[in-house]
Amino acid sequence: VEYPLPGGERAVSAVPGDREVILLRLPRGINVPVIASHVPPKDCPACPAPFPAGAIFPLHCTEPQSLPLAWEHGLAAQTILTLFGNPWVVETINTERFCREIVEVSGGDPWILDLERARYALLYGGLTVYAFRELPSHDLALDLSPGTWIFDDPLREPLRIERGGSDTVTLRRGFSGMTRMSPDGGFDDRITVSIDGQGYTAAYTVRGYVSTGSW
Repeated sequence: VEYPLPGGERAVSAVPGDREVILLRLPRGINVPVIASHVPPKDCPACPAPFPAGAIFPLHCTEPQSLPLAWEHGLAAQTILTLFGNPWVVETINTERFCREIVEVSGGDPWILDLERARYALLYGGLTVYAFRELPSHDLALDLSPGTWIFDDPLREPLRIERGGSDTVTLRRGFSGMTRMSPDGGFDDRITVSIDGQGYTAAYTVRGYVSTGSW
């Protein structure tokens, strides 16, 4: 769990995966972003690494002292968190509008949006509907074993593969990943993908090899 301290530094707390409620001491008088990220164990190369859940205090409070974290607010919270080293920027952000437009423009899945573009808009006061753009998508031929694959984007539907071999998967530019669920409910295969304007690199972390492509 990460959140900013009054001086601009970040507080980082390790929380056991089975904990549902934790106590945080947050500053008053400003909108404070909080994010929670899953950290896979070092001995589990197949474990998923979903994008963080998040919320803004006190904007997303359901009760005066209750702040539920949600996947759909993760991008907004992460974006604002990166700006806390610039107090004058944070104080001028229309946080409620920013969070609302992110969800509306993305159709409910903010993780398809370009975080750096939104961050630039906040830094330079250009918060308009044009500040939000979807990341370019690419169709990749990946070697997927049969089973159910879940994406690092927690709001995306799992992909079910009936037969093994090369399958076409649509992924967004940047860094992302896919993890296969094993029959016993664990995870036994993972692919991490890096995509830029030139091509892609797919690392099969369990199988121990890398594939690349260009366009």
